[in-house]
Amino acid sequence: MSIYAFIDLGLIFNESAGNSSYIEKFILINDERRVKVAKGLEGGCLAIGCSVQIVRFDIIEKTNDSCIIKSDIAYAVNKDFEANDPKPNIQLLAAAAQIAKGLLESTLVTA
Repeated sequence: MSIYAFIDLGLIFNESAGNSSYIEKFILINDERRVKVAKGLEGGCLAIGCSVQIVRFDIIEKTNDSCIIKSDIAYAVNKDFEANDPKPNIQLLAAAAQIAKGLLESTLVTA
């Protein structure tokens, strides 16, 4: 069973991570399959010439207390920016995963 949710999420990163902010909306959350799909609304590769950015997260359980996050980024480039060859910044996803990991670990320690 799929649960559709429209949740806006704003992320702000330090300048060393590339683009400094990114706003996305989760357009699909399926807890049964552990899949989340988000559409970029602002920032990220949209700020450098992409017209669409879709990010998919698959959570793959390894053990009871560990998992792998598989991330895919799909994007389309505006014709005016094709010469610049804009690409999504995977470092933003890595930074978000590290934040989530830290949050989960701190919650497990205090629980």
